[in-house]
Amino acid sequence: MSEFLDLQAVCEESNIAHPSNVMYCLADHAGMPGLHRQLVHRGLSWASLFETTTEQAALSAAPLLFALPSPDDETKEGFMCWLAEHGTYTSSILLLSSPFGLDELCSQLARRMHARITDGMDVLLRYFDPRVFESLLAVLDEQQASTFLSPADCWWYPDRSGKLICRQSVCGIDAFVSPLQLAAEQEFAMIDASEIDVVEGRLRGMFPDLAIRVNVAERELFLRRHMAAAHAAGIESTNDMTLYCGLAVIHGEHFADSSPWREILAKVRGNSAVFSKEVLAYEEQL
Repeated sequence: MSEFLDLQAVCEESNIAHPSNVMYCLADHAGMPGLHRQLVHRGLSWASLFETTTEQAALSAAPLLFALPSPDDETKEGFMCWLAEHGTYTSSILLLSSPFGLDELCSQLARRMHARITDGMDVLLRYFDPRVFESLLAVLDEQQASTFLSPADCWWYPDRSGKLICRQSVCGIDAFVSPLQLAAEQEFAMIDASEIDVVEGRLRGMFPDLAIRVNVAERELFLRRHMAAAHAAGIESTNDMTLYCGLAVIHGEHFADSSPWREILAKVRGNSAVFSKEVLAYEEQL
């Protein structure tokens, strides 16, 4: 069994459910270096949600929309394997089944990148990142979600563990009004949901071999487990939470039960110490 997504199976299932639709991929080029080269090499049409451009600097961070090759396309197998290998664990792809043509769909999706948060601030909504997409769907009310998802009959995204999640929708007249208005509680909920990604990003900076130390498919549960333990110990700052998870990477799952970490955490839990300062003081004694 492959460790990567079976995109061909998803396409076949979608074709049965929506035979007149086209299966598209919306990919974050920033998370999949080489994607544009693959599309050009295989002669696949694409469009950028940041406006179609041939300027490489703009393309490097652009969300690119393209139709997946048809089953009888000779380029299909190699490209689909490449896409699965580079998209399963990089939080870089959304799949959607839609009756719209490439340009029309691109236009509808591009308008959904614009959001307005508290104090009337306009922001870029990076929903083409599956982590953002997932947290967005969790905070939108039923009507907002229905309207936001209306360009397609079905959406798929890989979660942080590489499992493909399906979200059904009803494709119809596009009633979406840009920018998407997010209430303060929706905004804050999305910020809270992103904390795990901030911690993971900092851990990758600390441990270039993190993928070897903690299997990518198990990393989300590893982080959630130790972030919860850090919270329970009275650790609140993202920096200290990253440090806690980093110690778990170095010293193992149960490091907090052994000395000196047990004693340090007891001080933090009693509000008499800051975790990072205590760890630094301990290391300076070594």
